[in-house]
Amino acid sequence: MKLLHRKLRRDIRRQRAQFGAVAVTVFLGAFMFGLSLDAFKNLEASYDSSFVRYQFANFTIDGGDSRSIANEVAATEGVEATTSRVQADVPFAVGKDKLLGRVVGFPTGRRPAVNDLDVIEGTYLRQSQPDGVIVDQNMSEAFEIGVGDSVQVVGAGGPVEVEILGIGASPEYFWPARSRQDLIPAPKDFGVLYVPEKLAETVAGLTGPNQVVAYYDGGDDSKELDSELASTADEGGASGSFTRAEQPSNGALE
Repeated sequence: MKLLHRKLRRDIRRQRAQFGAVAVTVFLGAFMFGLSLDAFKNLEASYDSSFVRYQFANFTIDGGDSRSIANEVAATEGVEATTSRVQADVPFAVGKDKLLGRVVGFPTGRRPAVNDLDVIEGTYLRQSQPDGVIVDQNMSEAFEIGVGDSVQVVGAGGPVEVEILGIGASPEYFWPARSRQDLIPAPKDFGVLYVPEKLAETVAGLTGPNQVVAYYDGGDDSKELDSELASTADEGGASGSFTRAEQPSNGALE
């Protein structure tokens, strides 16, 4: 062992630069791993806390008799909150740019019980301004638009000029995915506007909600509740349903 230690010391002296480079590389690798892991844990904690803060839906049901489905879902044990709303994909015009965007109906006199958003600039929707909307942060950045700007929404009854009251960020669109089949749309191919419920109905050509979102007790996922609400959706004639894990934005980020 003494001979081996002596040889090691001699090797280190003869190859000081190489030995130092290896030591620095190992140190930097461990250091960067620690930083990356810490950053990931912080981001994960922030991401998960936003689900609770804004009551990100555990289960979403599209189509069918939404009002009846919403009543059934709200009465289901383990469901903390339910919201029925309008969601529709319609053409937008932002200056010279045209795209197929999405309008999501929001109440004006109160905040939604499920799938709320953070208004990071400007104000929330106002009853006194039926054509006022909130633009999603991703769309705001892609088109360089903000509070006071206008967007043209081409609905069932023709074009409607809407004014941006605020810029919002929602767990539904932290990553701007249109659907599970279109997880990575081009920046100017998709955008989301949060609009008053009545305006959403007018634009979509509907007289009531076409989507139901449910938030479970404490925001915890439940396979049993997923199965029960999927059956409720089928009985109500829904065109589709999906869990939080299957939600396009969340699925893409996960």
